[in-house]
Amino acid sequence: MHPKADLWFEDLSADVRPTAETLRDLILSVAPGVTEAFKYRVPFYYIAGKPLCYLNLHRNGIDLGFWNGHRLNDDDGMFEDRGKKMVRHLHFTAREQVHAEYVLPLIFQAVDFVAKPVLNNSEAKDENRAD
Repeated sequence: MHPKADLWFEDLSADVRPTAETLRDLILSVAPGVTEAFKYRVPFYYIAGKPLCYLNLHRNGIDLGFWNGHRLNDDDGMFEDRGKKMVRHLHFTAREQVHAEYVLPLIFQAVDFVAKPVLNNSEAKDENRAD
């Protein structure tokens, strides 16, 4: 975890902190390579050095923003795009709204989308070395 991100969480009001902490725990649990950084004054999460998602205080709740959200499958129509080309958000006003069975598959999709090209390239390089 990142020290500046820790401070961001500590500074959140008591009504939104549990929601943010639950989302943080879910994000960090999906893959061993997920790392936390602090950019643009919010916690960002990366895998293989590429942006995966971020948390942001917005209105009366917490946004989980997906950097490449436009490429994720959102059959339930829960994403908000707010006019952004690539970024999509889920907005939560209470921890009880954070359903792991819905949020985790979206995070896994994002990990697959972001990390797969990197993993495929490194696998291809390994195959080329074996020749």
